[in-house]
Parts: sequence; structure tokens; C-alpha cells
Amino acid sequence: MSELMSAKAEAQSSPTSRCNAQQTFYMSCKIDVALPTANQAKYATMVLSVDQEVGKVHRSYETTGNVIHITLESTEAKMLRVAVSSFYDYLALALRCNQEFDEG
Repeated sequence: MSELMSAKAEAQSSPTSRCNAQQTFYMSCKIDVALPTANQAKYATMVLSVDQEVGKVHRSYETTGNVIHITLESTEAKMLRVAVSSFYDYLALALRCNQEFDEG
């Protein structure tokens, strides 16, 4: 129990800050999605990054080859959970569209 409390105290005492946002983000989730080709990863990133998170959530993307690296950060656990759930819904839609319309 004391290990949990010390880990929680460390997380609270060392938040990460974003210079482009006026909020401090205490929680984050990193997701890596591997796609068959680098082109598919590039297009999926372009589609997913159109809508920016608002309020208490910050989302960022980085594409390396055929892998998309997504970082979601939030000030509240509930908002992070909602953002992750929404991200997976958008990702599923982007992947279905990619399967339907991919020419290569």
C-alpha cells in the first residue's frame, strides 16, 4: 500500500507541462499502432490529426515508418479514458476506410 501511495505522490509532484497550453497534464497514455505500409500510416495520421482535442486533453502524433505513435495527456483520469475510447473509435473508422478505398 505504501508503494502505491509513494508512486501516486511522485506522479503528482512531477507533472508535465505544455508550453502551448495553459494547463498541467498529470496523466498520459501512449499508443503505438503498426500498419502494413508507411503510406497507410501517413494517411491515417493525417485523418486522425484533423480534429484536435479541446479542454483538458492534449493529443499528439508522430509517424515512424509504418508505425503511428500517439500520446494522449489529460488533467483528469475520466477525460483521459474518454479521449482514449474516442481515439480507438476514430482509428477503427480510419482503418475501415483505408481497407475500403486503398488502391495499393
